[in-house]
Amino acid sequence: MAHVTHEDIALAAGVSKATVSLALRGHPKIPELTRKKILETATRLGYVADPWMRSLARHRWQSDKEEHDPVVVFLHGQSHQSTDPFAIPTHIYGRHYHAVELASQRLGYKTLAINFRAYSQYDALNRMLVARGLHEIVLAPVREPTDILNKMQWDGFHVVSMGGSIYPVPFHKVDLGVFQSIKLVMHTSCQRGYRRIGLALPRHGDNDVDFQRRMGAYLILQQETIPVQDRLAPHIMEAGAERIEPFTRWINEQEPDVVIGLTGLVGYWMTSLGFTPERCGFVSLVKSDVEPEHYTSIVRNDIRVAEVVLKTLAGLREASERGIPKDAHRTTISPEWFEGNTLPYKGICLV
Repeated sequence: MAHVTHEDIALAAGVSKATVSLALRGHPKIPELTRKKILETATRLGYVADPWMRSLARHRWQSDKEEHDPVVVFLHGQSHQSTDPFAIPTHIYGRHYHAVELASQRLGYKTLAINFRAYSQYDALNRMLVARGLHEIVLAPVREPTDILNKMQWDGFHVVSMGGSIYPVPFHKVDLGVFQSIKLVMHTSCQRGYRRIGLALPRHGDNDVDFQRRMGAYLILQQETIPVQDRLAPHIMEAGAERIEPFTRWINEQEPDVVIGLTGLVGYWMTSLGFTPERCGFVSLVKSDVEPEHYTSIVRNDIRVAEVVLKTLAGLREASERGIPKDAHRTTISPEWFEGNTLPYKGICLV
């Protein structure tokens, strides 16, 4: 197959050759819509940058007075935005993306969000990234089934995984300390006089790694800190099918004096059932901006996580470490306590 040139892309996209060259370099003077059009055209034509020419061009650009910040790719798989590879992600992916964006600005990077679900073939995604000289990837949490981990050619990229993935990922990873969060909540509850500490947790299928870690931490710490007669069976909810009726039966049968929930949904249920903090305390493991400020919670320090992700990425670049590592390591960020009014002191210190 003939080698695709900048001139071929320019002709197909209806722009000048110079515009194509600038767009493929990520030059800030090129409008976003024009850049997207050129990148899509380059991908469709199967463009692959010539390494020798790119090296020559880089040497020439280094003498240019205008400096360009390095670009970090935020690679995610938000399913309902899969038609536009460059759409800004929302929901949980959006939260992580904006944290990376803010951390990137502090550290002198630019950020580009790319949805891998927009590509039916991962080799097209691979070619596009290589063509643009994008080799540094922050992999968003893998929360839906995907084969990208097995089929993407990772050897050309520095990759760090960010946040709580439901499915196992083979890369270096940075996220909040799940075990430490459970430990902080349970020890604080014990110190404030709570004896019967319940856990109500959603599960995203059998491969939910974070669920397994949270549940394991709860059961281990329950054995270490709670007398046998006060140990409760946790309430497990299948994600997407959380209902108040099973929770009502559980809380009435187990009679906890404090409930740990993943989010404020459990706290909302407790309020609707007539539970006050004095009757039964509540702590959320994930503080959200949309939840009431009075919930006692664990603060989700996403920007701190993003900063460590970018510094880890820089370390991989300096060490020329690409692809899937032989020994992936995990870095956890210590949790922070947010003092609401849903875990009042009972006046008895048990530990």
